[in-house]
Amino acid sequence: MYKKRTKKRFDRAAERPSLGNDILGGRYRSLLGLYYSTGKHVLSSTIGFGDMAQNESDSEDLMAEATALKRRIELRCPGEKQNVIAGFRDDGRLSIYFGHDPVYHVDEWGCLRRAFVDGRLYRSHGTTLARLTRVRTREQTELQRYDLSDEELEQFRQVACERLERFRQMLADGRAERVAQVPADETSLPAGLEQQIGVILEGNMQLAPAIRAGR
Repeated sequence: MYKKRTKKRFDRAAERPSLGNDILGGRYRSLLGLYYSTGKHVLSSTIGFGDMAQNESDSEDLMAEATALKRRIELRCPGEKQNVIAGFRDDGRLSIYFGHDPVYHVDEWGCLRRAFVDGRLYRSHGTTLARLTRVRTREQTELQRYDLSDEELEQFRQVACERLERFRQMLADGRAERVAQVPADETSLPAGLEQQIGVILEGNMQLAPAIRAGR
């Protein structure tokens, strides 16, 4: 069931994301952004990734600007078209970017808070995920909210967990090649990442408590 929220005018700053809030920045600030009470995210589907050099430049931008992730690493993984960037906030929350899409944000307990998959933003409501889509008309902008059914939620989890399991296996057997890391001298980051992904998978990507507005 769709639920609509209407906002006649969006602050221009909202359409210029900064990397302070689980989002992409740099040259992507010129792209159409998504602005919700949960944060900001750019529409990565408008970017072409056919050129490898451009992919590397994109990854460098994201890696440099993801300053909210105090401990972060960029990895080149077999089978992934774009480098994977993952990192932890000071409070233990983890973000994993498989390029620009999909992206998963989990809390310190390994429970899913937000995701960006196939160009759409998802937000935990505790018992299910809400899929938020921005729809423009000539006079206003509407945010359409759709709560996933039990079957849709299970499918979402299955796809996400399969992707994370492949990534975890590459970390475990050393196939994930480190490209960059912050801080550069930390040696425990790959092992810590592998361990936390294991926590996510063990819980079958449980959902975090509903996110309060403005968080």
